[in-house]
Amino acid sequence: MQQLESCPLFCGNHGRYIRYINKNVSYFCQYDQGYSGLHCDIKQTCSCSPDSFCLTSSICVCPLKKYGPKCYLKHSICQSSNNSCENDGLCVSIDDCIASNKFTCLCKESFYESRCENAKNRIYIKLDEKILEGTTVIFVHYITAFEDDKHQHITTLKKIKHNEIVITLFVTYQFNILIAEVFNKNYYLLVLRERFIESEDIQT
Repeated sequence: MQQLESCPLFCGNHGRYIRYINKNVSYFCQYDQGYSGLHCDIKQTCSCSPDSFCLTSSICVCPLKKYGPKCYLKHSICQSSNNSCENDGLCVSIDDCIASNKFTCLCKESFYESRCENAKNRIYIKLDEKILEGTTVIFVHYITAFEDDKHQHITTLKKIKHNEIVITLFVTYQFNILIAEVFNKNYYLLVLRERFIESEDIQT
């Protein structure tokens, strides 16, 4: 789009005329923020709740726990102690038209399940500084053995913070073998066990 010095359109004091690039004889008014209308002379008013974001005069972006066309209605489900998430999980209300669960819980990294009620397995890995030197990530391989079926292999990527020696993994996978792979293709056996124990803390 290219702005012209003269134009047959009147865009008022709160807009400017713009010519379409692909149409030399067609123009339109581009209004300033907060105004609309054919001549950019209609001032938009926001009727949203004070704690919401007014996108336009007719569109409101509501905060958590509030809903409605103007964000004045409150979800009570996340304010009830009977339905709150556990272990400092974040309760997010869900529109009844989308789901029947009323709310969902966003759990912290170390917890899981629908209300964050279960703790994940914690695995503390301490590797030599020379092994981690210059390394920012490691691959973690979880292997589950089955007697009558093919073994299951899950691989995740774990970032390593600067000067971090002890790496903490939060795991819900059932596994028998845990292997760490450094970028130089060196492998380290971390855990070898016969059965999985839920909510267990492991130090290697």
